Amino acid sequence: TLQNHPKSPAHLPKNSPSDFELINTYTMEPSQQPAVIVIANKKSKAIAAILGFFFGPLGLLYSSLLGAAVMFIVSIPILFITAGFGLIITVPACAIWGFIAAANHNSKISSQVQGHM
Repeated sequence: TLQNHPKSPAHLPKNSPSDFELINTYTMEPSQQPAVIVIANKKSKAIAAILGFFFGPLGLLYSSLLGAAVMFIVSIPILFITAGFGLIITVPACAIWGFIAAANHNSKISSQVQGHM
């Protein structure tokens, strides 16, 4: 396997994919270019939206750490100022933000794959 190859990066744990790794593999003939394998996890847009809708900023952690942090900072004051009624706006915003963040993540992965072909 690639993990057991002597030229594979030593810092990668065996059989443990991360969110995004580029690994140059070896080729049999010197005239060939090294193959690039892109290992990435796509995120489900539907799951991102559902988690954002039902769990607000906590659900947004699935698709966007920055988005979750921003929505926590925005939602907490709105929660207290409006006695909870402001969540009618912030929770759907989390669902929309989660959907868009997952779509952007997936398109970024697709463009990385296309760039190496």
